[in-house]
Amino acid sequence: MPTSEPRSMKQYEYRTLKVEIKGTLTKKIEDEYMELHFRQLGMEGFALQAAVPVSFNGHTQSILYTFMRER
Repeated sequence: MPTSEPRSMKQYEYRTLKVEIKGTLTKKIEDEYMELHFRQLGMEGFALQAAVPVSFNGHTQSILYTFMRER
């Protein structure tokens, strides 16, 4: 009978980034800020898994981004 070693489960780690939605005057600065964070997380091996809008009374207040990488 063949023996098999138990498989170890993959392990992951997560990072979240919450981005508040503000007026259009600061949009360019926020876009550059987000791009820097996204790029840094990508260089660290993280991949975007989800982007979830957080709403109140039908208006999006922020977006919660979740990134994941294998350990």
